[in-house]
Amino acid sequence: MTAEAVAATAKFRAVFEQTPVFAGIMALDGTMIDANQLCLEACGYKAEEVLGHLFWNTPWWRRSSDVQAKIKAATLQAAQGNPYRETLTYHWADNTDRVVDFAIHPIRDHQGQILFLHPTGVDITDLKRAEEKYRTLAETLDAEVRVRTAEVVQQSEQLRDLSSRLL
Repeated sequence: MTAEAVAATAKFRAVFEQTPVFAGIMALDGTMIDANQLCLEACGYKAEEVLGHLFWNTPWWRRSSDVQAKIKAATLQAAQGNPYRETLTYHWADNTDRVVDFAIHPIRDHQGQILFLHPTGVDITDLKRAEEKYRTLAETLDAEVRVRTAEVVQQSEQLRDLSSRLL
């Protein structure tokens, strides 16, 4: 390898491994070639469970045939040059269900030829849980306001009746 190729490889590895995003490299047929440590360690998987396997058959998607079908279709779409992005459910090694903002992008050479595919993901499980708690809280608050408003209306009517009787 030339010094330039070594430097380019070192830059790639640094970015690939230090990004706060789950990241991988796939062949155009969907076979996993590489996966950064974050997407393996955070989820509890080993490289041998992922690398060399079709991406949609990897453990992240094992419990949902619907998601596996989406990943397979997304891989074919990205291999044609069209990026894909969706929020999906995935699974950790401890059987925990999680939510990921998932994408697959084509990686092109300087001539525009698609060489590889780049799946990425950001775990948004905590954000989704917070949104659900906020939604539940807002619904509860709305219900409480309706109950209190009804009580105030009823008390106003009672007060009006009492005033009428007093007069």
